[in-house]
Amino acid sequence: MKKILYLFLILTFFTKKTIAQDCTLPFPPPFAYGLSYEHDDPLDCGSGNAIYYFQFESIVAFSLTFIIEDITAGSSTNHPITGTYDTDENKYTTDFFKTVNNGHLLNMYYEYNEPGFYCKKLILQHAVSECSDTDEDEDGFASDVDCNDNNEDDKPFGPEYCDGYDNNCNGLVDDADLSITQQPIWMLDEDNDGFPLEGSEIKTCFLPDDNYFINSELDSTPDCDDTDPSINPLTDWYKDTDGDGYADFKTKGCLSPGEGFTTAILPLSDCDDTDPNINPSVTIECADNKDNDCDGEKDEIEDLVFYLADNDKDGYGDYNDIIYCNPPAGYITIHANNPNFEIDCNDNKPNIHPGKIEIPYNGIDDDCNPDTVDDSSTFSIPDEFFEQALIDLGIDTDGLLNNLVLVEDLENITHLDISFPETNINLPNVNGKISDISGIELFISLIELNIAGNNITDLRGLPSSNLSNKVSSSKRNAVSNLTTLEVLNCSFNNLTFLDVSNMSVLNSLNCSNNQLERLNVKNGINTSFVLFNATNNTNLHCVDVDDTSYSTTNWTNVDSQTLFSGDCAGTLVTNNPGPLSKKLTIYPNPLSKTLNIMVDSSITMKKIELFNTLGQSIKQPAKNEIDVSNYQSGLYLLKIETDKGNITKRIVIE
Repeated sequence: MKKILYLFLILTFFTKKTIAQDCTLPFPPPFAYGLSYEHDDPLDCGSGNAIYYFQFESIVAFSLTFIIEDITAGSSTNHPITGTYDTDENKYTTDFFKTVNNGHLLNMYYEYNEPGFYCKKLILQHAVSECSDTDEDEDGFASDVDCNDNNEDDKPFGPEYCDGYDNNCNGLVDDADLSITQQPIWMLDEDNDGFPLEGSEIKTCFLPDDNYFINSELDSTPDCDDTDPSINPLTDWYKDTDGDGYADFKTKGCLSPGEGFTTAILPLSDCDDTDPNINPSVTIECADNKDNDCDGEKDEIEDLVFYLADNDKDGYGDYNDIIYCNPPAGYITIHANNPNFEIDCNDNKPNIHPGKIEIPYNGIDDDCNPDTVDDSSTFSIPDEFFEQALIDLGIDTDGLLNNLVLVEDLENITHLDISFPETNINLPNVNGKISDISGIELFISLIELNIAGNNITDLRGLPSSNLSNKVSSSKRNAVSNLTTLEVLNCSFNNLTFLDVSNMSVLNSLNCSNNQLERLNVKNGINTSFVLFNATNNTNLHCVDVDDTSYSTTNWTNVDSQTLFSGDCAGTLVTNNPGPLSKKLTIYPNPLSKTLNIMVDSSITMKKIELFNTLGQSIKQPAKNEIDVSNYQSGLYLLKIETDKGNITKRIVIE
């Protein structure tokens, strides 16, 4: 327990701290204060109450207000004091008693107020510490007023830090204590480019929000656009007036220096920033006395070019229409140092130019080379594997892979087998599958053709080739009809369309294992066929034939989804979408009496209709059972309409 003393302090201008208003009090009286021993028991450490005695005296008259602010309690009391003249002491004096709380912190002020003048001044700060002598951290404040007696930096009236503790024992922590002086200054850098937004300063102990940084971590220069990290005071602006992607200089700044500047990083190598056709990316020079490619030289021969018109857009120019610089659209570039550039001999026809393969016996200089053979004795074979097969079989008698074959070598051939060329022992030098049998048109005596096991995608030229002026009129008509072909095996290819309706003597066709979607076999002699096979064509739903009933009965080598019709274009074709097909069950099939239809509960049937192979509707049942006992045997189509789509199934009645 502290020893109770009567403390008398004579103050003139003793202050520890002043408030923001700095003013001068007129003759402030010195005063003394301490425990009042005019009371029998001025201190009660149990309740924490202490009675203080305050005495004021001065040789000059005084009249002002003495304010006691209880920092801990958050309250204050005003005490008007007016000195009364004591003739014995020859002084002006006054006093009063005040009950204070032990452990509380007090600020004491003088307040002076008269018309035209006001002054409030902090005179003294005092910690009411009357009930303890313990001072563990030896900071001069006992444990009854020291809020952290284990740390000498935390003590009454000391500074407040940003550390989450009440350092000065006033009950306020960090930002809540307005007396704090060590708050960091935060500034907004929304685009995180290291430059703060001007005017965004916030003094606070903790991060105010996302993208705020302590100002010492940022550049001192403010950002002019805090939404774009590429724009700040260190941004490089490249001057590219002509917009060709090359600049002639750059400068730094937050704002664009003006028109023609960009923040895109550009090479600083443009030698003329007013002309977009002059920059280092230009690989050519035109005859304009300018350094077009910025290499320091003008119109050098190794880069010099001129331009020729290419009216037919075949990549070859007309020497009669030449421009030396800045050509309009439709001109091609010619390098002046290339003595071998080729000229188009007919710039109005795209199929005539020096890069074209000469087409024999058409009467046209296709490759602009008068020395190239152009007579009726040879024909072009573009597929090298096809030509090699003809060489291996002894048909192409010149024995050269030159894309040419003598017409007379082909005209009398009756049987041709170029099937599975990579394993065919008769074709030892063919190293790949044949994809183009152009030239087959000249086999005008051909009876049997086997092209199975190749990579042929189109035979539409086979039955109806239009040879234009390649051969004489009599040859063209004979080849066009292929009147002698009786056997065709085109299986194991990649055909999607096949029409043999003009092959009037064809009686054997194997087109299995293709990708057929359309097949026309309507050549007038279907009943004479000795072989028909169209299996393994999963996308083939209909075949055009002479007699639907005959083909349905006799031609069984087809897939389950394929039907026969005299007119596939007008026939109902089966179409079984996968997800819907899995939700429908039709049984039995084949059948002789009753056809049952079961549907998943997730779909609703709207209409059921039965068709014959001619596409004629013969029954629309009202329920999921169809009595077919009175129908003729044969193939029928069942169409089912549902709320999820339509589906058509093949039905066989026995």
